Amino acid sequence: MLLAANLRMRYRRTLLGYAWLILPTAATAIVWTYVQRSGFVSLGHTRVSFAAHVLAGTVVWQLLVDAMNVPLQELKAQGHAVRRTKVPVEAVVLAGVLEVLATSVFRLLIVIPVLTLLGVDLRVTMMLAPIGLVVAVMLGVAIGLALTPLGLLLDDIGRGLAIVTGVWFLLTPIVYAHAHGGVVRWNPATPVVVVTRSWLTGEPSSSTLVPVAAGSLVAVAVAWLLMRLARPHVVSRLG
Repeated sequence: MLLAANLRMRYRRTLLGYAWLILPTAATAIVWTYVQRSGFVSLGHTRVSFAAHVLAGTVVWQLLVDAMNVPLQELKAQGHAVRRTKVPVEAVVLAGVLEVLATSVFRLLIVIPVLTLLGVDLRVTMMLAPIGLVVAVMLGVAIGLALTPLGLLLDDIGRGLAIVTGVWFLLTPIVYAHAHGGVVRWNPATPVVVVTRSWLTGEPSSSTLVPVAAGSLVAVAVAWLLMRLARPHVVSRLG
């Protein structure tokens, strides 16, 4: 019920409606493609068209960021409902996560045909892409849940997330060819983006999702447990 209500309310007062699910991703891909073609910055050589490379990477990245923001955003938005109707905190967060997963399916159904128009051949590995998207959601939710209790106490957390994700974007091989050294190597988002993009576009990848998937699953379980323990304090900060 919360999921259905969220989907109705989110785009009810917009002219473009559900098109907003893909517009930010498309805008990012267009801007960085222009930057690359203009020669302002050297972003390296990609095995497929640069636009396809950026579009596939941005889809995964946007999903991760959406999942990371969901716990705090949903609890702040539904704070009055939680306090007045005793709706479980977990239900609010889970509804938000399900909305992110639903929108990811919508984006994928649009992105795959666009990738083919950009010269990417249809391939069996595209069927594996949802696995990468689920791992991206798990990683984002784990971080978001861990920050939510503190985020309900301090607005700085929510505002700081926008700055952190902006820097994190530049440290993740989304708009440039895969880098193997430095901070990028230890960035947990790197294998998620690189592997999922390789499934979508056929670009080679030596990364694996297994460590990030396992770590994210454990992190989600721990963060969820901590959320349950902190539930009385969380509820008291809502509304």
